Amino acid sequence: MKAILVGHGAMGTKHFNRLSALGLSFEAVLDSTEDLNRFTASLPSLSKTDTVVVIASPASTHASYASFFLKQGFSVFIEKPIATSAIEARELLRIKKTSQALFVGHSERYSPGFQLFQKEFPTFLPKTASLHFTRCHPYSPRCRDVNVALDLLIHDLDCFFSLFPKENQKSFEIIDSNLSADQDEASLKIKQPIHSNHALIIDFYVNRNAPFSERKIELFDNQNNIIKTFSFLDAQDPIKDTLFYEYEALFNAIQMPDSSIEKERLESACLAVETALKIKTNPSESL
Repeated sequence: MKAILVGHGAMGTKHFNRLSALGLSFEAVLDSTEDLNRFTASLPSLSKTDTVVVIASPASTHASYASFFLKQGFSVFIEKPIATSAIEARELLRIKKTSQALFVGHSERYSPGFQLFQKEFPTFLPKTASLHFTRCHPYSPRCRDVNVALDLLIHDLDCFFSLFPKENQKSFEIIDSNLSADQDEASLKIKQPIHSNHALIIDFYVNRNAPFSERKIELFDNQNNIIKTFSFLDAQDPIKDTLFYEYEALFNAIQMPDSSIEKERLESACLAVETALKIKTNPSESL
């Protein structure tokens, strides 16, 4: 299989190295619109069924690059977020043909730690009243073209939406939200009905300018006692790590691009963007 890489920064370099190690050969590494314009003449000669486009450019360019390559007939792997506007995200789903894979790199849903959480969550759900998602890390120059909601919170939103059937994903209610003035810290509280007499309260907190790194999910009962804490770093394996499982899912998507699993993942990616965009700065409140 062959690949085209768009964006050769930190994440693009990681994808290039790991996919090359898996045996993929890169037809091109494009790091600007000028690179793409020069390469465009070569596109008709490439096999659309044997080439995947990997988009790891700045988030604000994801939708335009994805749209271009989908219209050319290629399957596309796109780093999160799928787009920076709800309209752009939904437009990509409209453009995508049933024979094309459109795979969004919400890597955390493939992490061994979250897979462990998914496996055990149904056991804890009956006595769970609330979930707390926390994601913090020190300052990084990456992803500064979008706020922290589209950078970090979107990971946890996608993970949360993956826990429930598609028909329940849009039944949640936003209770409260806040985005700091510097756009590096955000909180969100939502209510998710489970059935007629059980609803979960879910708190999300993200900070990309914190003095420490932390990625965890905490489960609380109705007395606010902690039932269980899961770390996204649990169950890590030096070989079968998050990228290993993410690429496994990518290759499955290329083989079955119109499956119900892929439709759910794309719906979750769009819903995560739509929800993240509803979080607004409230200068009168502190997080």
